[in-house]
Amino acid sequence: GEATTGYDPSTDHDWLLGEIQLWIFKNIWNKWSSIARRHSAANCTLLETFSAQFSGYGAPQALVATVLQEVQRSRRQRSEATQATAAAAAQAAAAAGLTTAAAPTEDTALLPEDLNKWTSDDAMELVKTFVKIRFPFVLVLNKCDAGGDVDKNVLRFSSKFRDSPLVLTSALAECFLQKLKQQKLICYDSSTGIAYCSEDLKGPNKKRIKEEEIKKIKELNIIDNKAYNRLEKVRDLMLFRHGSTGVIEAIRVAVEVLGNRFAVYPVKTLQLTTTDKKGRGHFHECLLIKQGTT
Repeated sequence: GEATTGYDPSTDHDWLLGEIQLWIFKNIWNKWSSIARRHSAANCTLLETFSAQFSGYGAPQALVATVLQEVQRSRRQRSEATQATAAAAAQAAAAAGLTTAAAPTEDTALLPEDLNKWTSDDAMELVKTFVKIRFPFVLVLNKCDAGGDVDKNVLRFSSKFRDSPLVLTSALAECFLQKLKQQKLICYDSSTGIAYCSEDLKGPNKKRIKEEEIKKIKELNIIDNKAYNRLEKVRDLMLFRHGSTGVIEAIRVAVEVLGNRFAVYPVKTLQLTTTDKKGRGHFHECLLIKQGTT
């Protein structure tokens, strides 16, 4: 990956987000005249017109309705704030014997039904809101155990992108732990972030280990010094500090952000005593299905 010392990786996300927004904006704005004519000729609502325009991005009408409502809500809030400021200024001016211009009304602040009255800024605001709702981001910050400017970069992301979930991860640490687990050198549960090895039975930490875990640890192979020292580093920088390597957490947050999903475990047979050709047991595959799917 790219070096992060003396470099601001948050600009990468700025660039990606801007490119997505600009791509969709150009797709719509370049044919705005024909969209406006069709909208007027067919006497369509904003919902009907933009549902057709955004359908190519996998957006159902309900999502487009949410986008329009969010834009109008945001504009209404800005209008109310402007009117409140203008009212305060008018009061101050009246007290001084001066006159001020009338503040814009709420109706003029909302998106006009007539698309010919829209500006490019109006269209871009709609597109930005659409991207935010249709393509939500989960910011997964990998290599957070690398040192250097990691803490500064995490602060940059958390300050700059407050609306996007942030997950600190180390994919390399997760791969290392999974490899040790396959070699039967550690007991590792990626969902809890707990990893034990044979050395843990020799120190004072043995008292903290549950009896059932001790039985599993006794069945492990003896870990060599090199692997043990690296394991200690992973436990210190990731498991103890952040609770996990962040990989499972990134998946969990992504599913949570998508929303309205449930897990389905496909099987080839209802005879659950069988295994597949690779010797795998039941429910080794999982699909995320939208609610309402039949």
